[in-house]
Amino acid sequence: MRWIVVLFLVAGVSAKSIKKRFGIPTNIADTCDYRFDSATYVADPTNCQSYYQCDNGWPILKQCPENTIWTPLGKLDGLCRQPQVARNDICGFVPTDIRQEDLGVFDPAFGKCEFTCADAQQCIAWSAVCDGRANCDDASDEVDCAEPCDTERCRLPDCRCSGSSIPANLTVNEVPQIVMLTWESALRVQDQSHIIEGLLKKIQPNRRRELRRNPNGCPFSMTFFVEHQFTNYALAQYLYANGHEIATMSVR
Repeated sequence: MRWIVVLFLVAGVSAKSIKKRFGIPTNIADTCDYRFDSATYVADPTNCQSYYQCDNGWPILKQCPENTIWTPLGKLDGLCRQPQVARNDICGFVPTDIRQEDLGVFDPAFGKCEFTCADAQQCIAWSAVCDGRANCDDASDEVDCAEPCDTERCRLPDCRCSGSSIPANLTVNEVPQIVMLTWESALRVQDQSHIIEGLLKKIQPNRRRELRRNPNGCPFSMTFFVEHQFTNYALAQYLYANGHEIATMSVR
């Protein structure tokens, strides 16, 4: 009877002390696990600049650059933002209140105080910086700005000014559709048989496969970002010989 009591005590102490799994907090590992929450990003509750990216169901620790703060946007998205606009309730970070003595006189016409004018008497939103007119009294918001694009000098095919207009005055139904095909992972024989062949070839009425082609007659091609582990290199060589790009993704 004494041995049974001791075993129960040891089990109780061990269960209570386990807070991490392979160095990762268990609650974060469970949030990434596809059997539970299946998240893409998980905030680090102990560090507002850190976050976890779920890679095939397992969290990988990441760090926001410089002094930016990880701002969760649900379980599937997030951004590293400046402290003035960041918010992370999980680690307890909220934006610092904008105070007049810190940022100068705020002009409510711009909605946000994100850019401080050189004389520190005004602050404006980033959208008002380099917009072609001086919004700061000292005009510091129009310093070192790129020159406006000259549509007379910038012409296709060598140059095009940015904008929402369709190049060459094409109508909507004349605009060609561009589809980019990429592959990210190991190249396996079963993937070639069941997925890749289906993307690159179509089945004819006689059950034979024929290469899909672009309107100009060129066959489809793909870019494969390949991992070393589980990759069949004979298949990689076959795809490369058939005009596809092979890129190294990582070695794990």
